[in-house]
Amino acid sequence: MEEAQRLVDDMFRPAIPGLTEEDTGNPDSGQLERVDTAAVDILDRPAGGEAVPADSTEPLIPRRPAQQALTLEPLIAEVKSRVRPEEAARQTVSKEILFSRVLAGILDLLIPVGTAVVFVFAACWFLRLDFFSPSATYSWLLLALGFYLFNSLYFFWSAGRTPGMSITDLQLTGEDSEDPPFISVVLRVLLFLPVVGTVVGLVLALFDSDCRALHDRLSKTRIISG
Repeated sequence: MEEAQRLVDDMFRPAIPGLTEEDTGNPDSGQLERVDTAAVDILDRPAGGEAVPADSTEPLIPRRPAQQALTLEPLIAEVKSRVRPEEAARQTVSKEILFSRVLAGILDLLIPVGTAVVFVFAACWFLRLDFFSPSATYSWLLLALGFYLFNSLYFFWSAGRTPGMSITDLQLTGEDSEDPPFISVVLRVLLFLPVVGTVVGLVLALFDSDCRALHDRLSKTRIISG
């Protein structure tokens, strides 16, 4: 019976490095003390940590991996990156922009008018014609209108702003998009002169939350600080 019990114990006893079969069968061997010490050291050692002394009275607390702080900054950055262009174009427009718009309009009118006057004056001087005659006046007025239309359409479509708007740091956008459609640009250019002539359309910008004049609303465009 003792021999059978010893065989069963040998089968289920875990192998310990440095301990031979002779040492396990000999109760007087000094290896048994080392076995007990090793077993206590293994049991008292937390996962991934250092060994705890066997005579320590402190309770064993398993160590857990440190948790990272949860922040919403990556999520906020992702949401901002998905903002649609039309939402980004909806800037808050202050009333101070009206002064910049008036200055830009004056500059955009002076450029074609000045170009037409210089061109017709040079032609009259070479041809020995009267610059103040009705025909010469009609000529530079038509040229000024043509220069205005070409100047406005070209710069609005290519750069989104006219030379006067570039000087005053303004930008043309669509009503619900960053880039206005071409038909909106054409309609705005054609309506600008009638609105300026009547003045009433410009006064409406004083009472509009986005400082939009009549030709801005009809063409579904907006002027923002660029």
